[in-house]
Amino acid sequence: MNIIPKHENTILIVDDNSANLELLREILSKEGYFIKLARSGKEALLQISEKSPSLIILDVMMPGMDGFDLCSRIKNNAETKKIPVIFISALEDDESKIKGLQAGAIDFISKPFIHKEVTVRVKNHLEIRNMQIELEEINNQLKAEIYDRQIAEKLLNESNEKFSKVFSVSPYVQIITSIEDGKIIEVNDAIYTIGGYTRTEAIGKTTFELSFWLNVATRSEFIKKLSTEGTVLNYEISLRRKNGEIFDALVSGDFITIDEKKCIFSIIHDISNRINTEKALEESRKNLMALNTTKDKLFSIIAHDLKSPFNSIMGFSELLKKNIHTLDTGKIEEYLDHIYDSSKKTFILIDNLLIWAKAQAGKIEYKPQPTDIEKIFQEITTETESQGRIKNISVSYFQSEKIIIHADINMIKTILRNLIVNAIKFTRPGGKINLFALTRENMAEITVSDNGIGMNPEIAQGLFKSNIHESTTGTANEKGSGLGLQICMEFVERHGGKIWAESEPGLGTEIKFLIPQSQKK
Repeated sequence: MNIIPKHENTILIVDDNSANLELLREILSKEGYFIKLARSGKEALLQISEKSPSLIILDVMMPGMDGFDLCSRIKNNAETKKIPVIFISALEDDESKIKGLQAGAIDFISKPFIHKEVTVRVKNHLEIRNMQIELEEINNQLKAEIYDRQIAEKLLNESNEKFSKVFSVSPYVQIITSIEDGKIIEVNDAIYTIGGYTRTEAIGKTTFELSFWLNVATRSEFIKKLSTEGTVLNYEISLRRKNGEIFDALVSGDFITIDEKKCIFSIIHDISNRINTEKALEESRKNLMALNTTKDKLFSIIAHDLKSPFNSIMGFSELLKKNIHTLDTGKIEEYLDHIYDSSKKTFILIDNLLIWAKAQAGKIEYKPQPTDIEKIFQEITTETESQGRIKNISVSYFQSEKIIIHADINMIKTILRNLIVNAIKFTRPGGKINLFALTRENMAEITVSDNGIGMNPEIAQGLFKSNIHESTTGTANEKGSGLGLQICMEFVERHGGKIWAESEPGLGTEIKFLIPQSQKK
């Protein structure tokens, strides 16, 4: 699919507040978009009439013509109704949002807005609109092809007087073959365009001598169908061009008599372009669905999972600010520990969010290389040691044999980091988390074990059998998004391995996954 470059997307921002205009211009200009500004509804309509923007960001509260009225005028105009409109306003009541959506807006961003939220929503809506434009173009092309074919078939049913002209000028191969010996009696010039043969090369030869049919069975099946039904319409088969290329075609046929000789009249329509277009359309549909799913997941995490750690950070920060002169050192350290813990969790969540979003968009490169698993264990335990210390949980590894894996180092670290953080979440204070690896034929079996609260075996068995991972509360009421396990499963499968969990309630959990060993000695 051809995604329109950002610099070709024009965004019109409409707001009577100059500060808001300049802030939004700064945010979106950095993303590479071309920005136009309007300070009133009247000015916006004038700019839109001169050249339609790709997207409009519209403030609700403006003097004179407010945002709702302006949006309604845009949507009631046949030339501008398809331009996506995003409202941005300090109004947060449901009635205002519903009124905006009824006016034709596709989204509603509340002030004060988050910079990242604005860029993500603008990017998503522009991608969706650009795909809609391309899908409309593909659909129009398909309609044009179908229309051309219907016209051609209608002409073929007209009188014999017009038959000769239609036969010679048709863009489809029209061929008459003798039933007695299978030789081509007449064919139009389209056989050169579609099959690569000239009329001189084709006339007097059989289609098998031209290698037009892939095999005897295919032609026999077509003749049998023709004999049974009398007329065959749009029989889909594969044929061979002169250069050996195989292509998809629709063949229509009927029996005719020429000079008392029974013949078959066939029309061959090359549909390889249509097949490719249909595949592209289906791929576009899947991509659009994937984008919508990704967008919904992102919005859900931003709206819910990020709120909890930020509330904790703001709450303890406020306590420190108000009571800094009266709190003892121990209390200050306790509050700072809470702030650090929440900040770390927020960082991990955002990091996972970015990794997952890139993975869904296919933007993460897979670069496997030989590496010592013990070296990765050493780095990752050092990295996660501080997170375990908050709950007095030790994170260590034991590796008795040297194992060289063939893997993407960053992906393996991401897998282990998420599994360790997950283990810390479900392990009580004072617990232990261990990492080790064993050889399993040509694979390395890597294990992250804990002595935490465990889970029912039925839950453990289904943990990595779904693309949907619901988050549960940890031993210290830790929250999560469920993205970590999703990323682990996708990255393990990217290596051609598998991941599973073994657990019993109260006896801890072992998460194991297989990664290929390096074949280099």
